Amino acid sequence: SCHPATMRWSFITCMLFVVVTRAKSLAPMAPPVQHLGRSSCLITMRARSASANIRRTRIRSAVQTAAEDDFSSFVGPLFCLNVCLKVKPERREDFIKCIRANQRGTLQTETLALEYVFGEDESTPNTFHFFEKYLSKEGFEAHTKTPHFAAWEEFAASDPFTAPPIVSFYELDA
Repeated sequence: SCHPATMRWSFITCMLFVVVTRAKSLAPMAPPVQHLGRSSCLITMRARSASANIRRTRIRSAVQTAAEDDFSSFVGPLFCLNVCLKVKPERREDFIKCIRANQRGTLQTETLALEYVFGEDESTPNTFHFFEKYLSKEGFEAHTKTPHFAAWEEFAASDPFTAPPIVSFYELDA
C-alpha cells in the first residue's frame, strides 16, 4: 500500500542502520524507475531498491553532518506532504515527463530530501498521488528554490489540471 502511514520510516532506526553498516559501501544509485499503470502503488521493486539506496545515502549524509553539529539539528520532526493532482488527459504525457524530472532532481541533488514517490490512482485515470519526506521544513523550502521545482511551477501554471491540487503538510516525529 502507498498510504503514508505504511511509508513511515523511523529516523532512529535508519540511524542505527547507518551506524551498523557505515563501513559497507552502497551500490551505485540509479534513479527510481516508475511503472505507470493502473495499480494503487506504482513503484516497482527496482524503484524501491533505488529509492532505498538514495534514502540511505541521504541519511548517511545527515548523520555525518549531525555528528559534526553534535546531532542537535536533526532530532526534530520530519517534514512531509501528500499531494493529489488531477491531470487533463491531453496533458498526461507532459505531466509525467515534468514530474519525473522533478523527482529525479529532488532525489539526486537535495541532501535534505528523503523520499519522493508518486503513482496513479487505480480507480480514477489521470489522478496522481504524491508523498514527499524531508529532514526538516527547511529541506522542503530549499526544494522550492531548485531549478527542477521551478520547471514544475512553470508547468503547473500552464493550466494542466482538471481540479485544484490538494496538498496536505504534516510532521512526523523522528
